[in-house]
Amino acid sequence: MRHLTIIVAFVIGCVLAGIAAVLYVDSQSPRIPTEHTVRIVDGNAIVNAEPPPANSGAEPYTEYKISVPSGATNISISGTFTAEGSSGNDIKVYVFDSNDYQRWQLSEDFASIYQSGQTHTGSISASINSSGTYYLLLDNELDNEFPTSAKTVTFQATLTYTK
Repeated sequence: MRHLTIIVAFVIGCVLAGIAAVLYVDSQSPRIPTEHTVRIVDGNAIVNAEPPPANSGAEPYTEYKISVPSGATNISISGTFTAEGSSGNDIKVYVFDSNDYQRWQLSEDFASIYQSGQTHTGSISASINSSGTYYLLLDNELDNEFPTSAKTVTFQATLTYTK
């Protein structure tokens, strides 16, 4: 009986040592980067008219906040859009980092990662250098002097990164 107890204890010890070795090796193995694709939007958005009625809170733009995780590389935002509505079927699409988004909101000088210009349809293509918060913006404040009408924008956009 004593020999059986020693054998069982030896076998259990070997199994536990094997499990510990596998866990240690796994924790030391480099992780293979994986490409991730995140849908930002796929559908329609109504973008209010400019200028909005006083105190209405309705802004002539629609924004989508995008969070890029720490450690992400090969980061890009891509997609397509088409605007429809009276008074010109056009819109502006931007991709901003959080600082330039705030500058844009304050009507200060800003830089954008992507800007479509005033157009009816287009493709979004923005390369991003680092993790953080970004904004995809549909802007109905157009470059002409006439007030615009609300627009329906059909679009899709995705965030792609490696981590």
